[in-house]
Amino acid sequence: MKKTIAMLCALTLSCMIFAGCSDKAQDESNVTKKNESSAAVTTEAEDSEETPDAEKTMTQKYSEIIKSRNFSMKVDMTSDFMGKASVEIKCNGKDYCLSMFSDEEGQSDIYLIDGVLYTLTHINKTYTKNEDPDAYYLKNDLQLYTMCIDKTFEFGGSEKTPDGMICETYYTYSPDPDTGEVVKDKDNFNTTCYKYYFKEGSDHPEKVEIAVMDMTMENVFTDFKSGVDAIVLPDLKDWEDQAEAND
Repeated sequence: MKKTIAMLCALTLSCMIFAGCSDKAQDESNVTKKNESSAAVTTEAEDSEETPDAEKTMTQKYSEIIKSRNFSMKVDMTSDFMGKASVEIKCNGKDYCLSMFSDEEGQSDIYLIDGVLYTLTHINKTYTKNEDPDAYYLKNDLQLYTMCIDKTFEFGGSEKTPDGMICETYYTYSPDPDTGEVVKDKDNFNTTCYKYYFKEGSDHPEKVEIAVMDMTMENVFTDFKSGVDAIVLPDLKDWEDQAEAND
């Protein structure tokens, strides 16, 4: 379980850095929980203000699908911070599955089903079950991994690329780590730039490029589906329960 959590925490930390989180001195798990909690509050505020469909950007419409919490997606991530990783997310209401794939560790999953947390490590076919998981897992809005936007994102414009894609640019502004001041300057060191690339009429980006602190991250969507069936565990008949192994 610790290895699986560590892998997903590493991915989370990478996503947070590219989301503009600059307080590296704080403990990883505390930073993650604080960020997710803030995102959840922001989402509620955004949902209270409706934007007419005709005025919505493609990124806004994609984000609405994510916030409906009924979707599945696969993304290949490449970043300066942690190299390459692949992520798969399936979400149906409060239930979700978050999977990470790497050449070194293979596949690791976190399932939350009916408030119960399952952690699976495929390389050695072990799993754990936690009926009283931390609130972070219960409230996870998956924003860090899906790159959906909220009211903290400022629209920077839309343009057509030479290959016919629609590129929508957004910015987020993080507080200065020393002064706490938020400088809304697109060239500021603490500003994060997101570029969402869509095919005409698509409901999801083909890729999202993120740049912050002289680092870059490319997220290529290899699969996306709006509307999924119930989230179910794989058959764990031949898997080892680590809780029993430790008794």
